[in-house]
Amino acid sequence: MAIHEFEFVNTRIKFKRANDDTEFHGWVEKFNTHNLTVNIDKNKVEEVTPSELYTFEAVGNKKKLFFTAGLDGIIENNLTFYIMGGIRDEESDEPYRIKVKKMYGKVSHADETHEVELENISAGGLCFLSNKSFEVDTEIQGKFTIKNGLVEFDAVVKHSEPSGVDDRLQIGAMITSISRVDSKRWNLLLEQSEQKA
Repeated sequence: MAIHEFEFVNTRIKFKRANDDTEFHGWVEKFNTHNLTVNIDKNKVEEVTPSELYTFEAVGNKKKLFFTAGLDGIIENNLTFYIMGGIRDEESDEPYRIKVKKMYGKVSHADETHEVELENISAGGLCFLSNKSFEVDTEIQGKFTIKNGLVEFDAVVKHSEPSGVDDRLQIGAMITSISRVDSKRWNLLLEQSEQKA
C-alpha cells in the first residue's frame, strides 16, 4: 500500500511516551517520511519529555500508520518529531477525523438553538465549540450550511470538556440519523476537507 503523507495532514493523531505509555492526542500539521509536526493542547506541552521516544498511530482514509519518533523541537504548542526506522502501514476501516476551519452552524436541544463552530468531522460524527454545555448522552439536532447546501442530522453527545482554546466547551457527538442526501453532502465535506490538507 502506498503512503501519501499529505493524506494525514489535518487528521487527528495519537501517540504514547514509550517508557510509561502516557497518551497524547494532537493534529498533524506537517508530515513526511522523516519528520512530523503535531499541534497539541497548550496545557499538555509541559508533559512531553524531550529526551524520550514516542510511538505513533495515525489514522487516515482507509489506512493506518505506525511508527516511532523522537522529539526534535517545541515551538509553542507545535511539536516536531524525527521519525526513526520505517513506517508500518495497514488497511483500516476506522473512522478518521479531519480538522476544519471557520465553519459554523446551529445545534438544537429542548427548544433551544445555539450557534456553534465546527472543529473537526468524521464520517459518523463531529466535534464543535459551544458556549452552551451539553451533558453526555444528550440528543441534539445539527444544522450546518456547507458549499453543497444545508446538512441536517440528529446526534448524541459523547463527550464535553473545556476547549483549551477559549471559554467555550469542546463537544463531541456521534451522528445517529441523517438523510441519504445529507449523508452524501457530509461525506463530500469530509473529502473536500481532506483534499485541502
